[in-house]
Amino acid sequence: MLASLERYYELQLSLRKQFRARIAAPVFQFVIALFLIALVIWLMGILPGFRDNDITLFGLAGPSGAGIFLGVVFGTIAGVLVGWWVLSRTLRGRAAAAVRTILVNHLRDEILQLVCPAQAEPVGT
Repeated sequence: MLASLERYYELQLSLRKQFRARIAAPVFQFVIALFLIALVIWLMGILPGFRDNDITLFGLAGPSGAGIFLGVVFGTIAGVLVGWWVLSRTLRGRAAAAVRTILVNHLRDEILQLVCPAQAEPVGT
């Protein structure tokens, strides 16, 4: 019995390591893309040719616009993570597991439909 429990925990550890290794590159690309968008917003307010035009990105320009953009994006991400943490701490036991299962299954179904729409079948049905 202890051997099977050991295999289970080793599998969980290896799956966690695999997930973190596979998600590192997309997260890095996402962060770089956000900073590139902020750079474009900043440049549109700094360069003289863009200051006189009404061309803006999301209605933002200059250093303050880049700061607002990054603040909104990273604030939203932080809000979602804090909300997830509070929800998981508030709901203990079966209620937390039920909410987590519903959210994870829904997100998995949505991602499957985006990635391969012809093969995606909802898991929860």
